[in-house]
Amino acid sequence: MVSDFGSDNSFWSNRLGLFLKNKREAQGLTQSDVAKRLGYGSPQFISNIERGISSVPLKSLKTLVEMYGVSPEEIIDVFLEEKKSQLLKALRGQELHQDHARRREGRVFVAEGNNS
Repeated sequence: MVSDFGSDNSFWSNRLGLFLKNKREAQGLTQSDVAKRLGYGSPQFISNIERGISSVPLKSLKTLVEMYGVSPEEIIDVFLEEKKSQLLKALRGQELHQDHARRREGRVFVAEGNNS
């Protein structure tokens, strides 16, 4: 059973998080306001959602949509667009692995250069 909207954090959406942040701010709400309304003791969880670190629990999604004044279709469109982008990148995985390897090599080179 799936309990979270995008429960796999590697497949979670930073774009959706930024979208939610913009909508929250447009409504004049603070992270604390939202956290209280959703029953959280701290705004940290809302911050984590907006940064794409945590997923939105399905039980909270309907309340967020209502609080932020967005339609379910808007949320779905943003989510699907991000997933499409991530899937395309994953299917072109060789490019991603090459970029990651180059970055790692650069770090090793810098680290070795500092020890000389």
